[in-house]
Amino acid sequence: LILIPRLGIEGSALATSISYFTLMVLSVNSTNKFIKTKIPLAAWFKTFFASLVFIFIIYSIKAALVLNVWLELIISISVSSAIYVAIVYALRLIDITEIKKYLALLK
Repeated sequence: LILIPRLGIEGSALATSISYFTLMVLSVNSTNKFIKTKIPLAAWFKTFFASLVFIFIIYSIKAALVLNVWLELIISISVSSAIYVAIVYALRLIDITEIKKYLALLK
């Protein structure tokens, strides 16, 4: 509720993300007490890093382009998605067979 008046809908999204993250941490901790599982922290941090790059690229492209809103959306999502997939592949979170499988779903 603190972020919403200051940041509007973006504050609401940020507050929701923070609450979901907090619940995830609490759930993982309580689950780990009963069921000993290996928590993939490295994979989570790599995915978080790739997501931050994705968001940064979208904002950068949006700031650089002055086009039709829909054209900006298509360009920024396309470029950011391609870079996101490249980063996730470089960090070895997915392999080439998974990429091919997801590309086949788009056809």
